[in-house]
Amino acid sequence: MLRFILAVALCGAIYATLTCDKPTGPCELGCDQDAVCFDNVSCCNFHDVHSDGTTLYPTDKPVTASCQDKVNPQTGVSDCPKMANYCNNPAYKDVMADQCPKTCGLCGAGTTLQPGQCVDKINPLTGYSDCPRMANYCNNPDYYELMTEQCPKTSVNQTEKNDAAESKGKSQKAVKHRQRMSAETGGDDETQHHGPSQRASGRSGKRTAGSCEQQKRAPPPKLAPEVVAALDKFVQHMEKLGPTGMLEEFDANKAYLPSDVKCEVANKYPEKNRFKDVLCLDSTRVVLRNDYGNYTSADGDYIHANWVMADDLERKYIATQGPLPGTIEDFWRMTFQENATSIICLGLAAEANGSGFNEYWPAKVADFKNYGKMFVNNKKVETDPKSKGLTIYTLEVLPDGCSNSNVIKLIHCPGWADQSAASSGHSAISILRLMKESGSGTTVVHCSAGIGRTGTLIAIDMIATRLLKGKEVMTLDVFKEVRNCRAGAVQTAPQYLFIYSTVLDYIKAKSGDKHAAFRQKFYKLLQKLA
Repeated sequence: MLRFILAVALCGAIYATLTCDKPTGPCELGCDQDAVCFDNVSCCNFHDVHSDGTTLYPTDKPVTASCQDKVNPQTGVSDCPKMANYCNNPAYKDVMADQCPKTCGLCGAGTTLQPGQCVDKINPLTGYSDCPRMANYCNNPDYYELMTEQCPKTSVNQTEKNDAAESKGKSQKAVKHRQRMSAETGGDDETQHHGPSQRASGRSGKRTAGSCEQQKRAPPPKLAPEVVAALDKFVQHMEKLGPTGMLEEFDANKAYLPSDVKCEVANKYPEKNRFKDVLCLDSTRVVLRNDYGNYTSADGDYIHANWVMADDLERKYIATQGPLPGTIEDFWRMTFQENATSIICLGLAAEANGSGFNEYWPAKVADFKNYGKMFVNNKKVETDPKSKGLTIYTLEVLPDGCSNSNVIKLIHCPGWADQSAASSGHSAISILRLMKESGSGTTVVHCSAGIGRTGTLIAIDMIATRLLKGKEVMTLDVFKEVRNCRAGAVQTAPQYLFIYSTVLDYIKAKSGDKHAAFRQKFYKLLQKLA
């Protein structure tokens, strides 16, 4: 029940004394609904997590809100006196009244709050709620169900703030409109005055005081019937296969190659290929042009990269290897000539098994580098506020001899290890969200070899895109489709399972917890296979 809040708390080094009595399986395969990823290694049921001999499993007993400050179970004393300055902070008014009534001078007759009422859940590690500092998640569709369950009060407050901000913005526009009309007509036009202001006040007055349920945000928009049918059919197929059937499906097709395999051009440039056994198909390879800037035919046209695209997909993908020292210029040539809007970089420059890629962009803001005839300037570096571990670089790319540059978003996900699945489906979903926010067009995806993690992410996006169009999708068909373009894509069984599990997470984000029972069963079966 406190999965989200406890998961956040477990990430901090301050709780180093926490122990897990009975780990249930590795985190990379996903944890059960009543479990948390402990120390980023193993899943652990809530009732098996202990701190200084105290079980942290949440209780369903009523919480008595008498005129006493809550005690921090870690220290045995209340943290309220040192947080007294929050008593007068409107953003923390409700949580301080609940957690620190004595410190805030709000003593009165004690009441009993039953679980499920309009109160934010309490973090058992600290004795107070983490919800106020996580208010930004209230507007994230991926976390809608979780936030309304764990943080209903904060969700209501955040929604009202959004409405107020929107109303204020509309009112300000209305005032400017009236001032402009008055200046043009030489007077105060009452007919101009009432229309916009009434619309603004109607919008802000839509919500009324009442119970928490009355004030909750509306759920995500309903999906079209054909989309619901496609999502349901995908889940039904997963249920029919089960994790064991999915592994058998991969094992039976792991050697799959397109019928006509030719790599004659790649064989002419062994120095530009990171791995000898990773093929670059002639039929889908990206051909470097020399019709822009100062490039000529002497600069060559080969790069170890392949197009992955289909007629029913708006986005085009380029799957490529991590740049070598001698191919960094080629890499930037490719992104410029194909007008790429985003680059997805999966993994670290130097990885444990000796793979990786050579650093190919200036990492600091205002830094720039010349890679041969390609100029790359770092205009901005930011982290994604909705997910951990993702860094977004805004880069300007300009070839010698050109006057117009391209601006591209580079999304770096260092936490996805070679030949493995990502630590959670949410990280992959976050990458795809950022990719879409960067604009439509061509997306360049790479890891080290440009087949395992790269193919997995592309397959997930292709499946999710088609499902939301109401199309029936089979993972095996998409797996073969990607491999027909980029030979060897999706290297390992864990990556193949990760496609299924991430799409399942994506379906939950889009349609709610309709398939909750199956999700729990599926993740338990995955843990048994670990």
